[in-house]
Amino acid sequence: MKNTAEAYNPSVLHEEIVMPNADLPINFIEHHRDATGPFCILHWHSEIELAYVSQGVVAVNCNSGTVEAGPGDMVFINSNEPHDYHILAAPIELFCCTIGLPLFQGRYITGYESQFSPGSSIAVFQNHVSGDEQINRYFLTMWEEGRTQEKGYEYAVKSNLYGILSLMVRHHIESTISNKQYLYKKRNLDSVNRVIQYIEGHYQTDISLNELADLLNVNRFYFCRFFKEVTGSTPIEYLNNYRTHQAVSLMRRQPGYTITQVATLVGYNDSSYFARVFKRVMGESPSTYKARVDKELGIPAAPAGEQAAER
Repeated sequence: MKNTAEAYNPSVLHEEIVMPNADLPINFIEHHRDATGPFCILHWHSEIELAYVSQGVVAVNCNSGTVEAGPGDMVFINSNEPHDYHILAAPIELFCCTIGLPLFQGRYITGYESQFSPGSSIAVFQNHVSGDEQINRYFLTMWEEGRTQEKGYEYAVKSNLYGILSLMVRHHIESTISNKQYLYKKRNLDSVNRVIQYIEGHYQTDISLNELADLLNVNRFYFCRFFKEVTGSTPIEYLNNYRTHQAVSLMRRQPGYTITQVATLVGYNDSSYFARVFKRVMGESPSTYKARVDKELGIPAAPAGEQAAER
């Protein structure tokens, strides 16, 4: 089980999750963080994801919009569902469990298991499960079994997982989609993936909407609607979020850089505009964030003139 004290993932788009045990494709990750702000930017994966909030409050942007989850709440992320996390109240303690679809694609797969993977009809579950004590008990027992891994833990993990899924099927199905709809959604994600890969490779330069639209051979107006429909964000919002996360990473990796230098390196020629974008995304100005990081690293505060430049 992985424990991250300062969880931060600058990579985006489609995430390839490596399972530690191919025979039991379930990954357990425990997250702790002491500050509010973006926690994990937009990404998606074929695996189902369960996230239990033990402490703090997290906002998750996903297909159903933005859901806020506090202590005792569960977040359910469906297969290939774009999502991101934002910490609203810290400290945060988050138990995340990703479940590979091969678990439901065994040699003797049954009809009820097929609703979790491509087939005639696929269940889409509610993203926010609050106040379901039985699901919480199943999850925490499964989590403890996965953490301790005592002899026979695989059976305990699977039995508790199936307990969770039985209750999700009974009480928390949002809708069902056909296999045709599933494949259409996946094609859309593949198209958006091409755009995001381009942004990742060119975010340090000027990027126009026409430039991004040309990647999909569509006009900019259709492209903006399509991108927001698939990801929940406009292309400009996504670009600004990505640049901001790169700036955060740069401030931590290269604390000697000034805010103006950081702004330039992540694609902003105007440090004042960068400061406004940064504050909108992170909830605090770049000077405030940098001062906090520098304090953690034992670095003297930036000169007052540098901080004034971002106002």
